[in-house]
Amino acid sequence: MANLLRRMDSDVPAMGFMHGCMLDAKKEISVRFDNDKSRFLEVWDIIDKRWDNKLKTALHMA
Repeated sequence: MANLLRRMDSDVPAMGFMHGCMLDAKKEISVRFDNDKSRFLEVWDIIDKRWDNKLKTALHMA
């Protein structure tokens, strides 16, 4: 997640890479929680809600 935030905060246009970085961040979160769904799904739900409410629009997917 820190890598994603660092990339978004840089001067380089990063919107095209954001979706891939988000998937990588979610994979890393699951690894950090030893792939135990009962532990990491709550974190994924928070990420997904934020993504769906703010960033999952046609403009950002282009």
